[in-house]
Amino acid sequence: IPSFEQPAIAVSRNFFMHLTIEEFDEHLKQVAEIVHGGGRYIFATLNPEYEKFKEQRAFDDGESYEFHHGHKGELGVFSHYYKSDSLYTEVLEKYFVIEKKIPCLPITNAFSTSHSRYYNSRIPMAYVYVVKTK
Repeated sequence: IPSFEQPAIAVSRNFFMHLTIEEFDEHLKQVAEIVHGGGRYIFATLNPEYEKFKEQRAFDDGESYEFHHGHKGELGVFSHYYKSDSLYTEVLEKYFVIEKKIPCLPITNAFSTSHSRYYNSRIPMAYVYVVKTK
């Protein structure tokens, strides 16, 4: 695993839902090793409450479910692994200090008709986290 002498920054966007809990833990461990010494990891991930809202059901941590991309899955079907907010916090805090958790809402109304669920301010679709190595 590469390492930097000065604190580094790593960035990722919306892929944690494709990782099992074990893969998620290992990923965070490796990122923490890379950006050690006060480095930061900035990432976006689906809001677990949004996942339940979209799928209209509850999930258990680690439960696999299919995500149909496009209106009817015409753009592919992907496996997602549900992670509750408490699981995110538990695993993140093994390696990082959570500095910020920012709700993500659309910055344009371009999809307000076709994807109205994105505009639910009570249940933001995603969060951006800023975490710092311990």
